Amino acid sequence: MEIKSLVVERGIPQLAFLTKMDKICETVNKDVSKMFTSSVVEDAVNKAADIIAIPRSHVLPVKNYEKESQLKTDINILALTALRQSLMFADDFLENQYELEQENSQTLNTRD
Repeated sequence: MEIKSLVVERGIPQLAFLTKMDKICETVNKDVSKMFTSSVVEDAVNKAADIIAIPRSHVLPVKNYEKESQLKTDINILALTALRQSLMFADDFLENQYELEQENSQTLNTRD
């Protein structure tokens, strides 16, 4: 069985990080705070979601630190937002798994 099929079957959330968005959009290159309003980035997110076959909300655009010599708040915000979203997906998955385990445990207990 293909890995993607196993992941889908088990309900494991799939995420994609689109890096280097500043390379495809001049507006984002000048001001990364424009990441979520850029039509170029939106098109890239849509294309990635279609290719990978995951929801758009699971494709997270970020900018890599590359030539910057100092930390920048806007870049940090993008990275931390993507990290927070990833953790939320993981938390939801683990909560669902816990609930399934509880249901299975109750079913086994009622059989006894």
